[in-house]
Amino acid sequence: MEQSGYPSTSALTLHATLSIGAVAGSLTMGVPADRIGVRSMTIVAFGIGALALATLSSGPPTPMVFVVVALAGVGSNGTAIMLYGYVGTWFPSALRASALGTFISVARLGGILSPLVGGRIIAAGRPTQTNFVALLVPAALGALVGFALPRLGRQQHTDNKYPRTDTTPHIRAGPGGDHQ
Repeated sequence: MEQSGYPSTSALTLHATLSIGAVAGSLTMGVPADRIGVRSMTIVAFGIGALALATLSSGPPTPMVFVVVALAGVGSNGTAIMLYGYVGTWFPSALRASALGTFISVARLGGILSPLVGGRIIAAGRPTQTNFVALLVPAALGALVGFALPRLGRQQHTDNKYPRTDTTPHIRAGPGGDHQ
C-alpha cells in the first residue's frame, strides 16, 4: 500500500477494515441469502469483491479506500462464510463434513496463495495495481462459479434418499449420568 501512496501506518487499519467488512458482510448477507437464495447472494458478494478490487486498482483517494477495502472483505471472507451455510443445505449429512472441509480448504488456499502471488508481483517490479487485478481474477471466477451452483428451492434437499453411514451405537446418559 505504501508503494500506492498510502501511509504505512494505515496497513494495520486497512487489515482491520477488511476483517470488519468480512464480518459485516457475513452478518448482513444471511437474511437475503435465506430469502432469495445462497446462490444469488454468492454471485452478488463475489461481484462486490471483484468491483472493490477493480476500484482499488484505480488508486482511489484514501477515505474511499477504507470503504472499498471493507467491500473487498465482504466479497472474500464474508462470502466464504456464507458458503458454509450452503454446504449445510445442499449436501446430505453423510457428505457434509467432507464438503465443508473442501470449501474451507479452497478458501484457505486462496488466503495462502494471494500474499505469495502479491509478493512475486512486487518482487518482479510490477506496479502495485497489478496486485489488485491479480486478486480480482479469483473473485470474478467465484462469481462465475456461483452460476454453476444448483438453485435451492423452498423444498430443501433431504437425507431420506441417503442411507445412514455411521454404525456407531448411540449411547445416551441415564439417571446420574451413567451410560446405558
